[in-house]
Amino acid sequence: GVLRLRGPNPKDALQALVPSDLFRIGPGEACYTVLLNAEGGIRDDLIVYDRGYVESAAGPVGELLLVINAACAEADTAWIRSQLEPAGIAVSDHKGDGVLLALQGPEAAATLAALLGNALEWFDFAIYGYLAGPVGRAFFPADDAAMQVVAAFGVFAVGYLMRPVGSLVLGPIGDVLGRRDMLSLSIVLMGGSSLLIALLPTHAQWGAAGGLTLLALRMLQGFSVGGEFTGSMTYATEAAQPGRQGYLASLATAGGLLGFSLGSLTVALLAEGLGAAAMEAWGWRLPFALGAGVAMLGLWMRRQMPETLEPPAASAAIHSSRQLLAAMALRLGEIGGQWRLVLRI
Repeated sequence: GVLRLRGPNPKDALQALVPSDLFRIGPGEACYTVLLNAEGGIRDDLIVYDRGYVESAAGPVGELLLVINAACAEADTAWIRSQLEPAGIAVSDHKGDGVLLALQGPEAAATLAALLGNALEWFDFAIYGYLAGPVGRAFFPADDAAMQVVAAFGVFAVGYLMRPVGSLVLGPIGDVLGRRDMLSLSIVLMGGSSLLIALLPTHAQWGAAGGLTLLALRMLQGFSVGGEFTGSMTYATEAAQPGRQGYLASLATAGGLLGFSLGSLTVALLAEGLGAAAMEAWGWRLPFALGAGVAMLGLWMRRQMPETLEPPAASAAIHSSRQLLAAMALRLGEIGGQWRLVLRI
């Protein structure tokens, strides 16, 4: 539920009901805190959003929006009314942007990272599958049409085989250098690979080198997705409020499905608009070029995200590539020491 508080200074009135060290926000900002009962114990979780001063019939008044646990909304609403209305604060239900408010602050960045970041990467990864026909004819010999299709989809499958490798390499990088830098690296690898595929000379121009280069770029895309998928789930879990970790982490999967769907829609619209001949000749390159563009958008989003790695770990002294490799090897060794747990997962 979402409540609206209005009065001369609702923040001061609410201050008595929440811990003072957690309630430091300004207009347009939100914070996660807890609601205290009369005995000073924790009553429920609470998100407070400060709307600053708004116009009312009595002139400008302060306004706060409170997002409270839906399961306890009725009891909490009655409690808040009993505490604030005697102080001249009007308490009413708010029918509006409660869902958005629930994602304010660090959770907003985590949600965008998990959902949109994965969507952009999986868009790049998936469009190859929808274009396997024209790509196969462009990069593999035409002596046997069936083997041409098999080769094209074989290159598609190689991307999946590289995902475990990507997770084993990029995961430790995230542990050492920070989640944000790792997620930024993964989307750069994906976008760069898509751009190179869009510009890659065909078999008629490069011969076998064209197909081998395509294979290497697909391997790099699969490597990137391996770190992206698990890294975004880890980031979302670390940034989430208590009790919401599973919900935010699940958005990584939702983002992947969204990316696949957008890839399918993009290819279908281009095929319809350009026609079969143009798609065969050059139109298949456009989705890859578009994928490189959306990857740049994803990179910008990633650079705005707050870092969630704990400061002692994030600030570990890494001054050379040798130190980075040593730190990564140490973490891979830790994984090897827990192989039973890995197998269970």
